[in-house]
Amino acid sequence: MMELATLASGVIILWRYRLPFLVMPIAVTLLYMSMDLAPFLFGDYNLAWVLKEFVSV
Repeated sequence: MMELATLASGVIILWRYRLPFLVMPIAVTLLYMSMDLAPFLFGDYNLAWVLKEFVSV
C-alpha cells in the first residue's frame, strides 16, 4: 500500500513540476514493487529471495 501511495504521489508531482530528478522516486518505487510482486506472480514463496534477486537484476 505504501508503494502505491509513493508511486501515485511521485507521478502527480512529476506531472505538476516536470523536473527530471523527480523520476528517481518513481523508479525506486517500481523496483521495490517489482521485487515484492515477483513471488506473488510466480506463486513460489519458497524461492522468494532468488526471485527477488533475479527480478532486481
